[in-house]
Amino acid sequence: MQVIEKKQSTGLVGMEFYAYHGFYDEEQKIGGQYTVDVYIQHHSEEFSLDNIENTINYELVYKITKEQMNISSRLIEHLGEQIILKLKQAIGDDKTIKVIIKKHRPPLDGVVNYATFEIEM
Repeated sequence: MQVIEKKQSTGLVGMEFYAYHGFYDEEQKIGGQYTVDVYIQHHSEEFSLDNIENTINYELVYKITKEQMNISSRLIEHLGEQIILKLKQAIGDDKTIKVIIKKHRPPLDGVVNYATFEIEM
């Protein structure tokens, strides 16, 4: 009998935060709008039990993301890595996690909707 491996991905998409990140001191004082997407790959054969312990708890993912967004960082690259590390501590290091951060209207000499950073670990 052939065993078929299931890959599941749980995501929270479009989490919005007003936060104080940026290389320049002014960015850290004024703050700006950010959108964060988190995707978590996991394996579970227990979905038929209809129990939250067998999947990813959205509330926990949001809480950890929000906590990290409230800690000022100079670089969104550092911020993305910290979100992943904290999520892995809470839900297990065996998960593959992808975080996408969009910094709306970065302070550039022109019109830019957002700067983005994506990291997967």
